Amino acid sequence: MQMWKMYKHDLTEGIGRRSVYLVLPVMISLFSCIGMHYKLVQFQRINEKLGNGTWMDYWMYFIQGGKQYKFSIFNFFEMPVRWICFYVLFLVCLNNYPMNDLKKMGTQIIIRSGSRLRWWISKFLWLVTYAVVYTGICMLVVALYTLANDASLNLHLTMSVAMVFTKKSFLLCSLLRLLCIAVVQPVLLLVLLGTIQMALSMKISEISAFIILFAGMVISTYKRNLVLFGNWGMPYRMFPAAKQGLDPKLCLVLLCGFIVILFVAGYLLCNKRDILEERRDI
Repeated sequence: MQMWKMYKHDLTEGIGRRSVYLVLPVMISLFSCIGMHYKLVQFQRINEKLGNGTWMDYWMYFIQGGKQYKFSIFNFFEMPVRWICFYVLFLVCLNNYPMNDLKKMGTQIIIRSGSRLRWWISKFLWLVTYAVVYTGICMLVVALYTLANDASLNLHLTMSVAMVFTKKSFLLCSLLRLLCIAVVQPVLLLVLLGTIQMALSMKISEISAFIILFAGMVISTYKRNLVLFGNWGMPYRMFPAAKQGLDPKLCLVLLCGFIVILFVAGYLLCNKRDILEERRDI
């Protein structure tokens, strides 16, 4: 019962009263849809047989990421801005709520409950909920936009559209794998980034934690490497979408495994933190 009250408090304070931040996923997904639709209209003038696409076409265009950079004086690298914004704006939406709460009501809640673990679990559940809500809003905006432009809500890619806006090799993916790399893994990467941010904030400043994560995501756009965590949630670099791409199953295991590890690490840092110091700083 006490755990439920903590979680309810986090939903109210961390999502409900900070709902203005949810404008960000609406904006980024809408801008992505507008960008793709504009390009689609241009291509339809050249090829009248090019259809209006599906929900998955628009969603994959938004979330797919991009190819890695190959150094060459003739090679131009197009940074996947939409992909970066999807994750970075999520961190902005979080706005380090756990630390803000710890400096206010959080300290009193921990003292009254006598358990930092419950407080930390509640924050983690809030984070997972926020990741699902954030992604759900983006998906809903894409769905409404596709309906408004006579596109289908089909979960499959359109061959003609995929060859222009994504990769025709995505068509080799089964529906289950497509949903895994395009929906499940991005949500898990959001949770991973949020968990890293919460854990780091227990040791360093909130701004420093944000800069580290932002730098990590930007670096991930340049190289397809299993060490760079950003690749774990980038469909463009998954097999069979990409030859010699990363194994989606392995990325799924890494995402889940590191979320658990960082959850434990974050709790240990939280357990060692002097929470009374937070009250003296106010």
